[in-house]
Amino acid sequence: VQYQDGYPDEIWVDIRSELIKNITLERLDFAVSKHCDGIEADNIDVWYYENGFNITYQENLEMLRWLTTEMHKRGLSAAHKNNMYMIAVRVFTYFLLL
Repeated sequence: VQYQDGYPDEIWVDIRSELIKNITLERLDFAVSKHCDGIEADNIDVWYYENGFNITYQENLEMLRWLTTEMHKRGLSAAHKNNMYMIAVRVFTYFLLL
């Protein structure tokens, strides 16, 4: 866990971690149990910032594909924000996974 510069209440996590993935899946299931229509994922540009995890663009892209797929499996809409550097890929991935 690394704190984000300028945002003391927000932290970076290692998106490659199985623990983080399991927590994410639990939160998606919780959203479904509350009858949510979708999820807005924020701060999904981990690869772009110096945060101590050395996550690559490709690893970040794989995480986004995984996250979007898991959202769609549960019937949730997927919204991504604060990742303008990958927007073209995200849009393509969204339409590819419909």
